[in-house]
Amino acid sequence: SFCCCMLVLKVLETVVRPGDEVNGLVQFEITKEIEFRGVEVELIGHERAALVSRSNIPEAQSHGLPAIKQEVKFLHMRRTLTPKEHPLDNSEFVLLPPGAYSMSFNFVLPSYLLPTLKCKPDASISYKITADRKRIRSPGLLENVGRKIHDTKPQSHHLTVKGNLPSNIIADAQVEHSFGTAKSFRASRSSKELCIRGTVPKRLFTPGEQISFQVDIENRSKKSVSVMKVSIVRALKVLSEDAFRLIASGGTRTVFEKEIRFVESIAPGQVVKDYKVELQLPADLPVTAIGKLVARNFQMELELIVSGISGN
Repeated sequence: SFCCCMLVLKVLETVVRPGDEVNGLVQFEITKEIEFRGVEVELIGHERAALVSRSNIPEAQSHGLPAIKQEVKFLHMRRTLTPKEHPLDNSEFVLLPPGAYSMSFNFVLPSYLLPTLKCKPDASISYKITADRKRIRSPGLLENVGRKIHDTKPQSHHLTVKGNLPSNIIADAQVEHSFGTAKSFRASRSSKELCIRGTVPKRLFTPGEQISFQVDIENRSKKSVSVMKVSIVRALKVLSEDAFRLIASGGTRTVFEKEIRFVESIAPGQVVKDYKVELQLPADLPVTAIGKLVARNFQMELELIVSGISGN
């Protein structure tokens, strides 16, 4: 005869934020009395990266490996559940009579968590809740080989975490930041350059927020500048766990673009001071992620366009 122990895992909230409480239920039903050692529920956060290109990875070339796979477990929370009416009370097991059982659990998430992320090449930041019964057996199993335990596989649910940034990065990004560059029209250096400099009040913004800053433009060329293009670019990167060096890129994508036409073109030799730039960030931007293996960040690019020749 068989004793069935069918696990059912229910997670009440699957989209959460740092500091939230994750609640759920584990339900099962048994048809015979068993020695019950509890159900183990775990919440695990993983970073994974599998690099399939070997062109710039000496470690893979020297060992003839098709890829370098790395994994970091940055979050591990665990609960052992037993029915309230049948506690273990420091015992190894409790005799559980036939019937249906339901056990609740909760995890309070840390105040800082990486956001859920999936990018290419095969790299991800993921969260999963699993429920698995500890080893159980029917009393007298050794004496009566005909009595067996029939169990299901561990049950699992994925969580989507709307993550945040660590406090030290937030503090550093709240201060004023200056930028500037000068580019010539030719590969060789010359005095015929476009120069742009400016200051942003901070580098930390939220989706939907307005960015306002001022730039100085100096036109040392012999052509007029009529257009400035402002872009927000998202970059996905895969990092090496040991040296934190870039070994692959998941690509870049422009998530916002605005073209500004000057009312009066900036003439050759002219300098424009404190030109005001304003733009509204998209409301659906994902959160910046800075992990050990995977990073997703954003940068702003300013481009001055002169007669079809552009310089960033």
